Amino acid sequence: MVLGIISVIIGAIIIAINLFTNVGSAPQQTVQYLGYLIGSLFIVSGLIIITIKNGFSSLEGYLASMQKSPQSSSSSSVSNVPPPPVKSSSYPWTCKKCSTDNQAGASVCKGCGEYR
Repeated sequence: MVLGIISVIIGAIIIAINLFTNVGSAPQQTVQYLGYLIGSLFIVSGLIIITIKNGFSSLEGYLASMQKSPQSSSSSSVSNVPPPPVKSSSYPWTCKKCSTDNQAGASVCKGCGEYR
């Protein structure tokens, strides 16, 4: 932020010096125009630096508030996961995990609790 302010001040000084310079010949006018250009570049770069620094300050504040808040979305338990779609069938089935025979309409194994 300080660098941006210094840059703006330097640009303003360069432009002020060129405003009060008496221009007589063409080369002096060229130097004066270059002074205006350089001063303007200093001012614009200073404003860009200030804007970027303010943006980073806002981002740091946001990240700090996110670290203080509880992480509910990343700490969700497995029990909140919805079950997979149920296969509809009219025949008994055998569990692939525990080899238990289950009824035709059951979607969960009665032996181990695995989904069909």
